[in-house]
Amino acid sequence: MSLIASIAKIFEDTTTTFSNTGYAFLSMEAYIMCMVVFVILFNRQQNSSDQTEARVVWSRMLFVEIIYCLTKFLSVLIDVNIIPNSDIAKKTMIGINLLSFVFAGLLMIKYMILTRHTAHLNTKRAGKNKTRLLTAVYVLVIVSLIWIQTRNWKNTFLCYVMIIADIIMYLNYSESLVSIDPLTKIPNKNGLYRSLSEIFNDENSKLDLLHVFMIDVDGMSVINSRYGRHEGDKALKIIAGAFKKFRDEEHQCYISRYYGDDFIITAEVENKDDRELFIEHIRNYISNAAMSRGLPYHLRVNIGWAKYEHFSKTETIDGIIDEAENSLNNDREQRQSQVVWQK
Repeated sequence: MSLIASIAKIFEDTTTTFSNTGYAFLSMEAYIMCMVVFVILFNRQQNSSDQTEARVVWSRMLFVEIIYCLTKFLSVLIDVNIIPNSDIAKKTMIGINLLSFVFAGLLMIKYMILTRHTAHLNTKRAGKNKTRLLTAVYVLVIVSLIWIQTRNWKNTFLCYVMIIADIIMYLNYSESLVSIDPLTKIPNKNGLYRSLSEIFNDENSKLDLLHVFMIDVDGMSVINSRYGRHEGDKALKIIAGAFKKFRDEEHQCYISRYYGDDFIITAEVENKDDRELFIEHIRNYISNAAMSRGLPYHLRVNIGWAKYEHFSKTETIDGIIDEAENSLNNDREQRQSQVVWQK
């Protein structure tokens, strides 16, 4: 064979090899990029102040995706014989991929259950519908893509779609994080004002009457001075937990930590009797939560309220909150006078 023929043969073999492994290079590049992005998101979530159960489930989902991409990367190396090709190796990679698919599905089901409650008051409100839609789309995208890529590793563009889906979820979380109180894991003052602004500015709202309840802890300074700030924080978390349980079991409402030991709850309450029953149930939930934890002190709260009528054009957020605060001060004075009279 002549020199020219030998060179032509080498060039032909090289071209054939490259064309046969071209998809492999693209796939390996895609899987490496996926793993890098997922590792960054996973690390940021691990260091985040928001460690609610839904966020923890999402971080586990990211970990599953990292393992999945790693096994797909190894599968590509096996297919192009960079790693010795064998039936055992192939079956092992397929098995891990299928387990990833199953775990992803289970985690996503749990994630959807945990996100059934959001920071919005009305279940028909656009913000909540957006969150639910985003969650549903995310679940379908991730689970479907893991299944498709398990069947065919040459679909490299699917990796980039997975990256986009997770980045959108992260940005959505980051936006909501500024509205979450890091101690109690419930909306803070920013979240409260955003929710009330939506209600006040919604011209098409069917909401006619909204009650704003302001709640503070009776004797919080005594708890802090006698038992320490750590115990005071614990008391605030117990109260927030009682509010969550009340919301889940009794009345769909918006709960938030306004400032210090002040909380605000907004809810649709129709009349005086319903309002008094609402307040009584809140007190009962807090009392039961304190008793179940065996605290060395009683948790009592003062509660004030104000009502917002949607057809009124003169109401402002600050005005409603000031009215609720004045009512709270009156309730505190009445309860203190009752204690003095009883003594």
